[in-house]
Amino acid sequence: MERKGWVDELPNVLWPHRTSLKTSNGETLYNLTFGSEAVIPVKIGMPMHRTMMIKLGNDNEEEIRLNLDLLTEKRKAATIQEARYKMKIEHYYNKRVCPMSFKVGEYVYQKNKASRWKIQESWVQNGKDHT
Repeated sequence: MERKGWVDELPNVLWPHRTSLKTSNGETLYNLTFGSEAVIPVKIGMPMHRTMMIKLGNDNEEEIRLNLDLLTEKRKAATIQEARYKMKIEHYYNKRVCPMSFKVGEYVYQKNKASRWKIQESWVQNGKDHT
């Protein structure tokens, strides 16, 4: 891909991201935003039940209003699903973490970033640069 034409390609790249099903909430971003599933532009020209109903004018406005009314419920369900998914991931992570506890007086290795820079500066001043 050319570096100059990336702005023109951006909508084509974002379309699959917006219309693909997300594992965390079980919905597509497009569905959560607009309240209906996206129709892929290639499928618009093909005779499908969904596109035929729109062309015939069978209460499309009513269907859109109904979908918008159900949108808040879909968003709530997606939020609940996402919370379940996060709990599952948290449980998976916590199962594999080795808990460590330290008592007062024990020696603990710590990285001291402040002193690291002081050492490097002294190397340069002494002419012992490590590079």
